[in-house]
Amino acid sequence: MVISANGSGSGILWAVEKGAGVLHAYDATKLSTELYNASQNASRDSLGTATKFAPPLVISGKVYVGTHRHLVVYGTF
Repeated sequence: MVISANGSGSGILWAVEKGAGVLHAYDATKLSTELYNASQNASRDSLGTATKFAPPLVISGKVYVGTHRHLVVYGTF
């Protein structure tokens, strides 16, 4: 898991579900609120097989996730 934020607000907890390879985003101030998960549009956002001990990396508004075969990048392009 990793947390990203825009300054001192808008925190997001990013987590990768192992096995199924689903990226989840939760409101960091209220973890019961899921903002996004990759299975909402699996045909577009699927990770494939997630890699163990490879946390997501957040840089400049994009989320990078390593898998067994690919580097998957989420964000607006």
